[in-house]
Amino acid sequence: MTDLKPGVRGICGWCARMKRCEGFPGAIKFFITCCFSFIAARKIMFFMEADLLEYSRPEVRPAVPVQIRTATAADHRLARKFAGPAVMDGRLERGDICVIAVLAGEIVASAWLTAQTDYTFTLKRQIAPQSGTAYQSALYTLPAFRGLGIGLAVENAILLEARKMGYKKVTQFVAAANTGALHIARKLGYRPVREIRYSRALWHETYREKAAGPEHDAEH
Repeated sequence: MTDLKPGVRGICGWCARMKRCEGFPGAIKFFITCCFSFIAARKIMFFMEADLLEYSRPEVRPAVPVQIRTATAADHRLARKFAGPAVMDGRLERGDICVIAVLAGEIVASAWLTAQTDYTFTLKRQIAPQSGTAYQSALYTLPAFRGLGIGLAVENAILLEARKMGYKKVTQFVAAANTGALHIARKLGYRPVREIRYSRALWHETYREKAAGPEHDAEH
């Protein structure tokens, strides 16, 4: 096909792949997969790492008078706007740490820390922290309280708690599109170590992972 124009070569290649499908149903499935592959949004996640041996507490002063503390079983009644009381109880029972921001008797932000196997639903994979490393997840601030420095204060408290418990590193996944979470992570010293590009369209999923380059170490 070297004598054909690029557009014609593309059509011929597509037809050749269609012929390899198993009958008409296979051809239809292939066609739909191709269509959704074009429209499926390709997303990027960063696997980030903070070195606690080099960590020094930054000045964190939220714009509102919130109380930042670790959660206890007595706080499960406040968790209805987050994961829910049952989830909080289960994670606390297995030894996970939850840091919460409380304002007027309500949780307005929270994040979790664990050294046990966890699961990321976005990437559909289990996370097994290495020895001396803890995994932070589920940083969430209620929409009405974003942009006030509360998430930064919560994540700072997570790192301080991890260091107090003797961990050397803390890791987390952050979506490249989540500029707020990415800004917080970088401000607290996290650096990207892995970059995962993925897309999903019906039954078709693709994942590509590579080491994060130096261009991701600072905000642009």
